[in-house]
Amino acid sequence: MNYLWLDLETTSLNPHKGHIIEVAALIDDEAYTLGQPPTGVVDVAIRLPPLEHGAPPSSIWDQEAYDMHNANGLLHTLATGGGERLFDVENRILEALMPYPPKSVMLAGNSIHFDRSFIRVHMPLLDAALHYRHMDVSALTTFFEAIGATKRDSGPKPHRAMPDVQRSISTYYQYVDMCRKPVTP
Repeated sequence: MNYLWLDLETTSLNPHKGHIIEVAALIDDEAYTLGQPPTGVVDVAIRLPPLEHGAPPSSIWDQEAYDMHNANGLLHTLATGGGERLFDVENRILEALMPYPPKSVMLAGNSIHFDRSFIRVHMPLLDAALHYRHMDVSALTTFFEAIGATKRDSGPKPHRAMPDVQRSISTYYQYVDMCRKPVTP
């Protein structure tokens, strides 16, 4: 299976209120298991659309998201003019998917259903190009914890898109390696 490892940072937990403010995506076409890292697609901040005249920032920001992205430096990146248009980023990802058969690439990451909800609303062309299934690493983590095979990593989470993608990939392949180990009777 081919995976599009993806993480979005957003202004809200609600895709109808919030906006995507950072995207990281890597394509893993199974070469990773042969020792080659996934192919980079994007790692960019997204320009926020201007607020409607008189609208308060709270119209697109949840306070918790604002505080988190202020602390991790993403707000500074956005405030200093960093970022691309979401439309352009969506097209870059779609171009990277072109070598693969339609709907053959599965979206992957931690709690990836959250990211998919924003993709459905804000990146509908990408949504239509992806396989309907997800590889949710957080669900795998819950499973491996339940059988006592691993403990949840309680280390700091940067809540920046590329480090979160890299963490998801690393965790996934740790689980793959655990499952490939021979079972001794």
